[in-house]
Amino acid sequence: MTETWAARILIHERDDNGKTPVERASEVGATWLVELILQVDRFAIIKIPLAWIEACKNRHLSTVLVFAEKSLYFGKLCREYRDTPLHHLQDLTYKEYQELLESASINELKNIQNSQGETPLHTAIKSKNKNLTEILLTMGDVDRTIKDNDSKTAMDLLKEMCDQDPDWVCLL
Repeated sequence: MTETWAARILIHERDDNGKTPVERASEVGATWLVELILQVDRFAIIKIPLAWIEACKNRHLSTVLVFAEKSLYFGKLCREYRDTPLHHLQDLTYKEYQELLESASINELKNIQNSQGETPLHTAIKSKNKNLTEILLTMGDVDRTIKDNDSKTAMDLLKEMCDQDPDWVCLL
């Protein structure tokens, strides 16, 4: 009992740079530590709701999946903060995106709009991420009619991309 109480206190301690252990673990891809922290304190992610973004930036897929699958609040926080791993993960292979989207916790976020009104499909097209664009287009439940803050659907953006770059025409 005392060990758990002490561990919960240490989990929320900040280092000299103001980072918590879960933020540091996310940055370096210490999946085991993120999982341990979420086991000790299931509410840890509520206090640092976007800690998973560093794992995305550094392409630590297993760490991103631990956040998504081991936290009861991950999906709720992604909706509340209008941000998902699918908006952040770049330069993955088709197979890596496929494996990521096999996680129900990630898959359920594929139509979430960010603060610019962009879905992950909008973001993938804008960032010229063909692998994510292609896989999202093959999924029947990706909503292609959602408009971003500029009143454009992902399909509008795709058409523009195809007009600029003939390599994208095959995705239409």
